[in-house]
Amino acid sequence: MKYLLIFIATLLFGHTVYVPQDFNIHLPKDYKIKKYSSLKEVDFNNSFAILDNNDILYILTHNLKIITGIEPQREVIISYKPFNKIETIANVDLPTKIFLSVFNKKFKFVKGSLEDLEDKKVDAIVVHHKINGFFNYDSSDFGVKFHKYYLVSSQKLEKRNDSDAEFLKEYLIDEGLTNSSLITRNLIIYGLYFDKKLDFFDLIDNKYFNSSNNENLLKVILTPTWPPFNFIRDNKLVGIGVDMWKLIAKKAGLQYTLITNPIWLDVLKAIKNKQADISPNTSATPDRKKYAIFSKPYMEFPYAIICRKNETIKSIKNISNIAVGYHYTAHIEMKNKYPHIKYIGVKNAEEAIKLVERGKAQCAVDILPVVAYIVNKNHFVNLEVKYLTPFTFKFQVMLRKDLKDVRDKINLAINQISEDEKQEIINRYVSLTIKESHNQFLETALIVFLFLTVVLSYIYLKTKKEAQIDELTQILNRRGFDNEVKNLKIGSIIFMDIDKFKDINDTYGHDFGDYVLKEFARIIKKNIRSSDVFARIGGEEFIIILPETSYIHAFKVAEKLKKAIESHDFQGVKVTASFGVSEFESDLEQAIKRADEALYEAKNSGRNQVKGKK
Repeated sequence: MKYLLIFIATLLFGHTVYVPQDFNIHLPKDYKIKKYSSLKEVDFNNSFAILDNNDILYILTHNLKIITGIEPQREVIISYKPFNKIETIANVDLPTKIFLSVFNKKFKFVKGSLEDLEDKKVDAIVVHHKINGFFNYDSSDFGVKFHKYYLVSSQKLEKRNDSDAEFLKEYLIDEGLTNSSLITRNLIIYGLYFDKKLDFFDLIDNKYFNSSNNENLLKVILTPTWPPFNFIRDNKLVGIGVDMWKLIAKKAGLQYTLITNPIWLDVLKAIKNKQADISPNTSATPDRKKYAIFSKPYMEFPYAIICRKNETIKSIKNISNIAVGYHYTAHIEMKNKYPHIKYIGVKNAEEAIKLVERGKAQCAVDILPVVAYIVNKNHFVNLEVKYLTPFTFKFQVMLRKDLKDVRDKINLAINQISEDEKQEIINRYVSLTIKESHNQFLETALIVFLFLTVVLSYIYLKTKKEAQIDELTQILNRRGFDNEVKNLKIGSIIFMDIDKFKDINDTYGHDFGDYVLKEFARIIKKNIRSSDVFARIGGEEFIIILPETSYIHAFKVAEKLKKAIESHDFQGVKVTASFGVSEFESDLEQAIKRADEALYEAKNSGRNQVKGKK
């Protein structure tokens, strides 16, 4: 009877919002504000409530739904010791205790002051801002963010009254009580729960805490809210972008520590302000080039515009508004190309697509794999990809401007990554989303959607790749060669030309000439490194760039290749080639000219020989 009366009262007078005694808030007249002094007074099943962060344990243990956080609170542990040496921490509040609970270590919690820290009476103290001259362990640097207050409800109430929950959330943001750029959907981000210890060292490199001087480690920052490229699964940071970075770093021999931040704008600020060194999964834009440098692209996907199926839109120009991750590359590209469209800036792609699904945005935009993943994950069968934009997202590594030497190592590592390695990483995450649907109809629809997405991506990437590949020999053409070498700074060049190729064509026919070209390319490719850039730049002319290779070594490689060609049986026909060698240091174009001159000298000196010009 009691709950029936409460339900009737709710219908008649609107929802009650319980707030702490010391919390002042104004809400529209449809909402009744009720102060409470004890949580026992709050009816969570039928009312929304605002709790402070001292009630975090209550929120977690009673499985309450957090709708939004209110008034961000920073938690910083400052110490004169590296983290693994800290034993005693002063002034630890509940949020910090939960943050520390992920570490398999016992700390002693005491009361203290900054003077106690300076006098080394305590090892560390909790404050709410960073202080120079100390180790600063800021939980927000790792994607763990707290608030002073939380708007909560029961799970059932939130589902039953999602419009009220959304209204209250947006009203609080409009009132300036919370920062909408912060991730507030979960109390502690990405699976860090009171009753489930998280191995935090899976998220960040343990050298961050174990080293007394971590300045030699590159600080790599990324956002873990961009599936399937960067996201949290089973309490671990995973994704296509994460795995690609790990592969690049391994091939480049880089030592680093991973830092996560859920806000993309904060990631950009960290690079700009030199708080971090690298962000691995981004793309160059004019504004970012002012404070950062970029690697060569290592992956590329088209942007997709997704809308509701019942939307009739003749072209991209007819779209009135688009939801997009604020300051994402898609945001910048779309505004430049289509300035007349209204852009609704949100935290991430998933939030953008959810706005479309709820009818609060006409369309959303992000790269095709991201759109497919989010639609599949959330079972949005009423959405469809309407258009592919005329531009693409080129995955690049962004670095601080003073890290050119690191950028060069990364470029060399990217050259060594095969298409098979890339595809294997993509396949790890493309197949994941199919397993999440249990309804047969939805599963079929989603599999079809995902299949079409993958096929479309494959066709696009294949077409893009083929435009840079020589159709006959299946090595790089001139366009592909120019794209591969534009960022190389040091190395050597081998220019080569098949001797008397016109005579081969005239004597044995063009089909046999094509066979010689294909076999020639196969032999050369077999005898060089995967990191070397090999291309056909003319009829019978080929070139190899050997990154970070000395002139002497390149000359020996050319001699080896000459012998491999002259000793090979081309179906009974003797085939030889001439070679020109040169080296470069930031003057690639001039070095190519020198190699061409050396090749010309080899031709004039009787062919089938190697000449060099330093």
